[in-house]
Amino acid sequence: MSVSSTINGTFLAGASCTLGHHIVTPWIAKSDCDYLVDTGKLRGMQILGIIGISGPSVFMQGIIFERLIALARAKFYENSMFLVGPIIAFVSCIATGALVIYLFIDETFTEPTFSYVLIPSTSGPKMNYLCWGLLSANLIDLVANLAMEKINTCIRKR
Repeated sequence: MSVSSTINGTFLAGASCTLGHHIVTPWIAKSDCDYLVDTGKLRGMQILGIIGISGPSVFMQGIIFERLIALARAKFYENSMFLVGPIIAFVSCIATGALVIYLFIDETFTEPTFSYVLIPSTSGPKMNYLCWGLLSANLIDLVANLAMEKINTCIRKR
């Protein structure tokens, strides 16, 4: 099982719980206060959501790094037991964890909310930075893939 499928599975599990809450709660709520999300559940779902959003983008940056190593040192890469894959998976997990810690380090999750999707107000600006950072990471991934495709095309022509 790959790291990206594990991350995507985690995201889908969180999304299923979130969607389940929003579908079931209106049917079992006895008062308006029952619509509010428990702060413990909110904390867990926010963390799972950030892992699901940022994990694949961070992992793709590691894949770019591995491709560059393979491209620059093809003979060495093909003929050796190289541990780049597990190292990249470990570093991407650490980086994703660091993003979660950065985003929620000052968050207390005390504000009542009715949705798992809404970001707490104290984490809002950091979430904006995270979204722009992930967009930038995906753009870097696109440019790197296009450059590597061009390089591979030139190598094949020789």
